[in-house]
Amino acid sequence: MEIGIIIPYYENGRIMRDKLEWLLYVLEEQIEDNIEIVIVDDGTKAYWIDRYEDICVIHNKQNGGVSRARNIGLEYLDKKDIDYVGFIDSDDSVSSDYIKEARKLMLLGYDFIDSRFVQEGLEIFGSLKGFDRLKEVKRGGVAGTFFKSSIIGDIRFDEKLQIGEDTKFVDDVIDLKKHKKGVSMGIYVYNLGVNNDSLTMRHARGEITQYYEQDFLTKEYYNEQDSVDNGEKVLKYTFEELNQHNITLNMCFDFADKMDLVVDMPEPSVVVFKNK
Repeated sequence: MEIGIIIPYYENGRIMRDKLEWLLYVLEEQIEDNIEIVIVDDGTKAYWIDRYEDICVIHNKQNGGVSRARNIGLEYLDKKDIDYVGFIDSDDSVSSDYIKEARKLMLLGYDFIDSRFVQEGLEIFGSLKGFDRLKEVKRGGVAGTFFKSSIIGDIRFDEKLQIGEDTKFVDDVIDLKKHKKGVSMGIYVYNLGVNNDSLTMRHARGEITQYYEQDFLTKEYYNEQDSVDNGEKVLKYTFEELNQHNITLNMCFDFADKMDLVVDMPEPSVVVFKNK
């Protein structure tokens, strides 16, 4: 069973380096001959990673964004005889038996393996829950997932999208006419708010009110209240429209929390905000 794991990395401060070093510390104990871990340094010249001899490090000369970094990793693994491709974000963490537990599910033939650790304040994706129809799975990202390389094929991340690129990738991969089986395991820690300047951390510091006074979504929300249809659908945007206003998916979820709304993605590349 040959496994490839892609980790895109952008070093914008010491905290990001610390996070990656911790992740690599946990992963190093799990690396075997049939496991290929690929870190794509996205134009930050983080040459310190080269000291990890058991890990493939690709230094992208220019910053191309997370989609380009992941595509570089996929192109590299395409040249290898890989059975499963996994994705880990460099500021997240995994358990000490992450790959071992994933391998057990791979041997059972699952085409898609999802994983999130159950932790207060973090998004949770079940535990050992099987999906009989994989194309019905809704997934907002690729961090903590494994795919059979055969169902990825030549599908790549859309490098033109600044947000929702991983959601689109998942939709493109698993929305197939064939029945595919997936499973979820709870051993991946998805870290929110690692960046001190992120929207989440600003919210924690009480700075979010000032931000939202000038925010595009808030202005739209108040402008549209008089025309809300039956009080259900509040706002609807395509990824392209959100990109034009530099709105990320994380901002959408934070906005929904603030306004006590629900975020839905009823179709690829579309975000809808609804009243609870």
